[in-house]
Order: sequence, then structure tokens, then C-alpha cells
Amino acid sequence: MAQHEECPELSVERQRNIPNDVIARWQRLVDLMADLIGVPAGLIMRLVGADIQVLLSSDTAGNPYRAGMAAPVYGSGLYCEMVVRTNCKLLIPNALESEVWRENPDIELDMISYLGFPIRWPDGSSFGTICVLDNKENFYSATHVSLLEEFRDLVESHLQLVHAESLAQHHFQNATRLATDLKRQKELAEDACRVQSNFIAAASHDLRQPIHALNLFIGALLQVPMAAEGVCLVEQIEATTNSLDELFAALLDISRLNAGVVQAHCRPFRIGSILHRVCNDIAGDAAAKNLHLSYIPCKAIVNSDPLLIERILRNLLSNAVRYTDTGRIVVGCRYKPSHVSVQILDTGRGIPRHLQSRIFEDYYRVDNPGRDGDRGVGLGLSIVRRLTDLLECKLTLDSEPGRGSRFEVMIERTKYEVAARETSNDDRNTCPVSGLVVVIDDEQAIRTGMSRLLDTWGCQVIATASANEAIRLLSTCILRPALLICDFRLADGESGVDAINRLRVEYNYTIPAILITGDMGSEQEAKLPSIGRTTLLYKPVPNHKLKSAVRILIKDPEAAQLCPVASPSLKIET
Repeated sequence: MAQHEECPELSVERQRNIPNDVIARWQRLVDLMADLIGVPAGLIMRLVGADIQVLLSSDTAGNPYRAGMAAPVYGSGLYCEMVVRTNCKLLIPNALESEVWRENPDIELDMISYLGFPIRWPDGSSFGTICVLDNKENFYSATHVSLLEEFRDLVESHLQLVHAESLAQHHFQNATRLATDLKRQKELAEDACRVQSNFIAAASHDLRQPIHALNLFIGALLQVPMAAEGVCLVEQIEATTNSLDELFAALLDISRLNAGVVQAHCRPFRIGSILHRVCNDIAGDAAAKNLHLSYIPCKAIVNSDPLLIERILRNLLSNAVRYTDTGRIVVGCRYKPSHVSVQILDTGRGIPRHLQSRIFEDYYRVDNPGRDGDRGVGLGLSIVRRLTDLLECKLTLDSEPGRGSRFEVMIERTKYEVAARETSNDDRNTCPVSGLVVVIDDEQAIRTGMSRLLDTWGCQVIATASANEAIRLLSTCILRPALLICDFRLADGESGVDAINRLRVEYNYTIPAILITGDMGSEQEAKLPSIGRTTLLYKPVPNHKLKSAVRILIKDPEAAQLCPVASPSLKIET
């Protein structure tokens, strides 16, 4: 086998995927094999590209083969070439007596007898051979053949483990790469979510400002004596503004829910107070359509997010009023073992069964192909579905065309009492509003509109852009403020919370306050308990709700502890 050449670099390269402990075991195996059979050479050969290479050679006397020796696998005339080509056992007792093998290159190394078996990878492809060679004639007994075959099977079992480990390593690397990619995608998604959340927060504040100011001017204008035709036009403007605010709020809610920035803040509360408030707010819309709206009082205490539950029930009740032409709407609760079933029943048009799942899709409206704005924009029930999923409240619908619908929301009951005092926001108190009200807002239009509106209600007003300016103007005023109305976000980094606290320190008195914000975050509400006797309202504030809050605070400041008079939109973490 004189033409064999050593390729140590190639040998090292090809052995990389065979673990060192396996190579060491194979080395002991070929040494044992040569010793038991009594031959000078025991080999494990491996295919390397177009060559066959000595992977391991027995450490025995008279062995002419060294690891790394190689020759072309095809056309060389080697014993191993036949084994690889036929994938069968080969036994040659004496090559010198065979016309086929007497020119075998191994004879040059004085190896005249050969016994070898093919070694295969688990997929059936050829790995190489395992063989023994002798420098004398050797017929190899059946025991020797069986022994070599057993050794071959042992090598193939090791290859199966090597292959399995290689696959596992490959899958692990893929999994690691996928995990890294997933982490990166998650970071990108979180970055995008933060950008979207910041945009939503900015849009919520900046776009609500002009709508809020417009509402104030409309409220003030309605107090100005004018012809009936003028009053009708102003009322139409107010209705259009309210529709614009509802659409804007719905779009922002959908954006926040899709961005995943809405978080539930669950606590015990009386479901009856929310149902009473929602029914009072929507009673006017029902009366305008000659619908009888009835509410069955409920004293149950539930555990959920009161603001999100209120939004769900408000949307469901508004939807019932919108799609009921005649008859009645009933709102009530049924007690379940661990839940309260809040039900809204109507005698409206009803929904065909094949459309009942579609009504929760964005912008879908039954029987409204012309997209009549009076019938809504098709987002109310979509928001309801998202919020009930977020709160894990089961939502069901039972409806029949021509007979009406029943929406049911399941809310978890709790035995814990409600710690905070809850107050109704109805406007039944018709006593006049009076007293000195300090308005702090850095928007001139809002200061002007708020001043004129409060003036028509009978209040004296000082309107400023900052706490410093308010303190300066109040220094010449003999009256103590009866109420503070502050925007949450003021100029130069000042907040409404800071302004309220400064004025209270000036008077050494906890002046009742209203904090108004266009930001839909929970940061404002989180700060309220620390400043006390403060009501949070969300822009744009409907005039009747603002008036209700002002009356409650001036008449009974203690009743203002987080009084939920505003029907706020969703809370988000930014």
C-alpha cells in the first residue's frame, strides 16, 4: 500500500464530529480485536470525500498502517474498496492465490489476508469499514467472523449515538437561534408598542384639548339668550361634538387594546353603583326614542376593574338603545354561585344567528350598508369583546330577529366589602352653584371657555396658566377658593397635582379640587389618594357631568373622594 499518503490535517478535520471519548473507545476496540484474532493489523477506515482513510489503527507489532494514511476509494484496488462498493462482508484468506487480488496494493505492505465489514451511518450511507489484515494466510474462523461483526455493530451503535447527539446539537443551535431571534422580535415589538403607546397618549391629550374647549364654549353659548332657531343649531353642534368625541374615544380604545397597553386594575366594588350611573346617563337617549328603560337594583359586590366594566356596560346599553325602535330595555343582575350575571335585555330588531359572531368585528354593523352615523361606527361591541377577554369575563348573546336580544356578562363575586365610598353622579341636585373657582390651565381657549361656562352657573372665576399666577391673583382676593379646577399637564413641567398642593399649602386647607386630563394613563389616578378630596375627569368633559362634579364638591367636599363622575375611557400603562 505504498501509494497511501498521510493526511493528518484532513484526518483531524473529519474526526471533529466524532467525540474524543468515542475515538478512545474505538482505539481500545481495534487493539482488542487484533489481539483476540491474532493479527498484526486491526483498522477502522473512514470515507473522506473521494478517499478512504485510516481513522484508527491497532497498536500491535508488525502493523504497517498509521492513522491518517489515505488512498482513492474507487480504482485503487484496495480490499476496503470492494467492501464499500458492495456494502458486504469480504473475506480473502490469501490474496497471492487469487487472480483478482494478487495485485492488491496492500500486498506491498505484506498484508495478504483480509476480513472486513462495512460500517454504515444510521441513515444507511457508508461510513467506512472495520477490518483485520494478516501477513500470512488466514481463513478466519466463524468465531473470528462473528467477533468482528459484533465489533462492527458496536461501532454502528456508537454512530447512532453520535448522530443523535449531532441532531440534538443542531436542534439546540436552531432553538437557540430562534430564541435569540424571538427575543429580538419581542424587543422590537415592545419598542413598537412603546412608540405606539406614546403616540396614543400624545394623541389622546393633544386631540382632546380642542374638543374639550369646544364643549366648554357650547355649554356657555347655551346659556346665552337667543332665538329658538339659534338654540336648535347650538344643540345640533353639541350633538355632533358628542358624536365626534365618541368616535375619537372608540378609535383610541381600539388602538390601545390592539397595542396591548390596556391593563386591568381589579378591586372590589358594588356593581349596582355602576349600573345606576350608566342607566342614568343613557336614560335621556332612551326617552328620546320613547323607550322604557328600567333598572333592577343589585347590591352585589364584584371583583374586577370598575372603569373597564363600566365601559363594557355603557357600550352594551348604548347599543341596545341604538338598535331598539319600540318597547323596553331592562338592565339587571342574576346571582350565580361564584359570579354575578349582568344582563341587558331589549325588544329591538334582534340579530340573525349567522351574524351573531360578526357583530363583534371592527366596524361591522347589521343592516347599515350606508354607514349611517346615527347607528354608530361599529366599534362598540368590538371594544366589549376585547375588554371581556382582557378581564376574563364570559360574554354571551341570545338574540332572535324581531324579538330582541339579551347580552350577558359574567363578573366574579367577592365577599369583601367596598372600602371607598361610592357616590352617584346623577344631576338631581338643582341648587345653584356659587363660590370662587380657580381654574389653572395653560391653554387660553380652555381658560376662556371654562370661565364663561362657570360664570353662567353663578360662580366667580379666577383663570390662570400656573400656580404662581394663581397665588399672585389670590393675594388681593378676600375670598377663599371654594374649588380648584386644574389641568393635569401644565407648562414648564408643572402638573395639576403640584398646583393643587401648592394652593392648599397657601391656605392651610384642603380645598376641593377637580383634576382634568386628556391622558388615558393610570398615573393620575394613582396620585389622587395622596392629595385627597380630588375628583378626576377625562377630556372632553360633558358639561352636565362637569356641573354635577362642581355641585357635589362645593356642596359636600367630603363626597368627592375619587368620585367617578366622568365616565372615563380606558386606563393604560405608558
